[in-house]
Amino acid sequence: MIDLSNKNILVTGASTGIGKGISLLLNSLGANVIGVSRRMKELEEVKKQSANHDRFHPESRDLSQDIENMPYYIKSLTEAYGALDAMVLNAGIELTEPISISNYDKAKKLFDINYFANIALLKSFQKRKHNTGNGASVVLISSITANIGIPAVANYSASKSALNAAMRSVALEFAKTGLRINSILPGHILTEMTVTDNSARQEYLKKIESAYPLGFGKVEDVAYLAAFLISDKAKWITGQEFTIDGGASINFLNGL
Repeated sequence: MIDLSNKNILVTGASTGIGKGISLLLNSLGANVIGVSRRMKELEEVKKQSANHDRFHPESRDLSQDIENMPYYIKSLTEAYGALDAMVLNAGIELTEPISISNYDKAKKLFDINYFANIALLKSFQKRKHNTGNGASVVLISSITANIGIPAVANYSASKSALNAAMRSVALEFAKTGLRINSILPGHILTEMTVTDNSARQEYLKKIESAYPLGFGKVEDVAYLAAFLISDKAKWITGQEFTIDGGASINFLNGL
């Protein structure tokens, strides 16, 4: 049983999808969850759904803005809630755009939130006053697109690859003070955003479903892995990528 009682954990992108699922699970395991998202209304709904209402703390912020001053933001959070035991960095945006129409401004916005904001958060977390010391850890939510070729997601894939590459370097820097960091690379996860009545979306899901030997993933599949990686049970794991995709990458690597 994973016990996260009284641990302070920051979760970004906490209002929907994977971030919401992770926040609810960590909260149910006893953690004080600081849920960050641009959407305060949705965060308040997550709080209502949480097992321990008094241990879910909504914080509204657009992480793609004022990135250079992120340390001051994290400082304000640690002053309010205490030093952080962990962070789960899930906030990000997707961009489906063939390279033939690739747009610099859109690509830069994508990298700001998917990469640079996360780097700023890691820099902030490393500050001694912002973490609880030896054993504190970070989980990055990446994507299997970082390692396999899928058409029309070049910039998105590149942002996730960059994040994973940075993770391995940061792991060595973190280890000097006993901090850990790992990446989770999910395949296609069914969320409220992907399960819709949109006919184009449903057609796309049918097209790729056969590539998933164990079927599509669920939010809790990622959430339980994240909970394990930030727990003391993973104290000897750092600098690693964990693919969780129901076997899809095996099919993709075989050319399917």
